[in-house]
Amino acid sequence: MQIKSLICVSAALAGAASALDLPKFSQKDIDSGAALAALNKIATQNAMKNFKGKCKKSNYRVRQEWRTIPPGQRRKYIEAVKCFQKKPSVFPEIEGAVSAYEDLQWIHLNRTWEVHFSGLFLPWHRYLMHVYERELEACGYKGPTPYWEWGFDTEGDLGNSPVFDGSDTSIGSNGAHVPHEGYNITIWPDAPPVTYPPGNGGGCIAKGPFSDMDTHLGPMQLSDWGTSIPKSVEDPTRKNTRCVSRDLNNVFLKAHANFRNTTNLILLNQELDIFQAALANDARFYSDPRMAPFVGDQGVHFGGHMSIGGDPAGDFFLSNGDPAFYLHHGQVDRVWWIWQHLDPANRHNVSGTHTFLNVIPGPSPEVDLDEEMVVHPNMPPVVIRDLMNTLGGEPLCYVYI
Repeated sequence: MQIKSLICVSAALAGAASALDLPKFSQKDIDSGAALAALNKIATQNAMKNFKGKCKKSNYRVRQEWRTIPPGQRRKYIEAVKCFQKKPSVFPEIEGAVSAYEDLQWIHLNRTWEVHFSGLFLPWHRYLMHVYERELEACGYKGPTPYWEWGFDTEGDLGNSPVFDGSDTSIGSNGAHVPHEGYNITIWPDAPPVTYPPGNGGGCIAKGPFSDMDTHLGPMQLSDWGTSIPKSVEDPTRKNTRCVSRDLNNVFLKAHANFRNTTNLILLNQELDIFQAALANDARFYSDPRMAPFVGDQGVHFGGHMSIGGDPAGDFFLSNGDPAFYLHHGQVDRVWWIWQHLDPANRHNVSGTHTFLNVIPGPSPEVDLDEEMVVHPNMPPVVIRDLMNTLGGEPLCYVYI
């Protein structure tokens, strides 16, 4: 980044901190994660003023970074995920949804054009996380719901992270090494491919939990090596049994989901539309002056997803088939949650329409806080407004620590 740009960003950070009466953070604090941890504490303090209904100080849940959860609790979490994966599907007509776990994958596939680059993206995925959490509770899990703080793993081999080290307290290792090219990813139509070096995996999860896991739906739009053309099958709903593979690559984290990018995303954006645009790299906002500090970056959402890689994590439609998805999207929700609770009076809102870029499958009305949203047939519809306060009791009752 040029010196002039750094000065502009520093000035914007100082202005944002002043407007919200936040501490002034040094660049060292931002780059080390100390600033993000401090912002999380402030958000928690603000959130804890808003208990409502059935959600009380005696029963709220915490969501916690993976490596801070005691090993025994991590093992119980893994057991609950495996329990969920053994439950029968509620979609017998979808051949590739062979379990209740893969039902959520089918739902994500089926709703992709509505819940990405739309006003539903953040609240829909928040409720998806809630559905997932309830399923793990039904399997006996009572511990914290984990998230993955990307910033801890931007240096060194991602396969050494406690999240992916292949121990029995990880969510499984990298994929077995398969020599391959890097990625040439076309982020937007008519844009030149963005090139990334190859990861050091590529094959089936080599060891640890989920090393024996198969996936069945798709692929639908699986990022492939050496080409910008994704892999797909004619009918992604059919049963297409294959192992879950990973291609861990911290280049994506280091470039797009580091502490600086995550913290700047929270501090530099005062309105939800631009916060969402920067988080997800929404090309519609490239000419907006508010987007200037983020143009050229692919966003933390992309960075986290692609650092996992493989099949199905590298598939835009089916990525939640890999258990790592829920740790990644726990972090996405945490970043939004922190941003919301730095100014809860003004940030419990939505922004955008009901369709992908308001183009696919076509233009649509603006999302409204008071409309109902359905995620899973076994879960009741939820009014989007009720997802804004995560200590609201109906249906949510959690904070991030």
